[in-house]
Amino acid sequence: MTNLPAGRAVRTFLLWATATGTVLAQPVSDVPAAAADTAAAASSQAGLATAAKWRIPPEPEYPLFARQLYQHGQIVVRLVVDATGTPVHSEILRREPPHVDFFDDAVQLALMKARATVPADAVPGRFYAYQATINFTMDGGGNQHPWVRIRQPVEMPAEALSRGVSGWVSVLLPVDAEGRPDIDRARVLSRQPLRAIYFDPKALEALKGYRFAPLLSAGTPAPRWTVVRIDFRTPDQLAAATAPAP
Repeated sequence: MTNLPAGRAVRTFLLWATATGTVLAQPVSDVPAAAADTAAAASSQAGLATAAKWRIPPEPEYPLFARQLYQHGQIVVRLVVDATGTPVHSEILRREPPHVDFFDDAVQLALMKARATVPADAVPGRFYAYQATINFTMDGGGNQHPWVRIRQPVEMPAEALSRGVSGWVSVLLPVDAEGRPDIDRARVLSRQPLRAIYFDPKALEALKGYRFAPLLSAGTPAPRWTVVRIDFRTPDQLAAATAPAP
């Protein structure tokens, strides 16, 4: 099987420990059995329709590697089911970050156990398509990384200030046994806006001043990899965030 896309939130569920995810679903139209000799054919000919709910929602487990990296993510998939709501085919339409694929298997396994709600007049031999989004998030998202002990203020790039652009950069970061980041081996995984590459050097510069809690392996501090998101906010956004409540 392959994966899901977006719509209306139908359920929030525990993915793993403090990790939570929201399943969003948007139902679809059917395809005649004569035109659906294979699941792939059904997928290519099933169209979108009104919003739907899950009879048994997908409940993916938060991947261990993603939790170790403190990596958040989102998978958008298109799902084709038979008249009983049982999945017969799925495909990943989009993922965020684009190059992080270790959520894919968790979503596919969860979809195999899920059951979609099909129209009351569903006909055996017909197929129905759905789009859904599964979000993988952990408590303390954004800059609230649980292992950060010392943070360095980030400087807004002049280009972003002149354009009034805000955004964020997600960085894959190696950390040594003493909690110090190795910026030379750091890698930008994704950013928003995608073309705002002027955020990258400022994010890496800020991370030089970060210090992390040590990872203990058998009681001994050990190096680790983690993912850190650096947010960039305009002066107006910062002022609004710190303004007293009315």
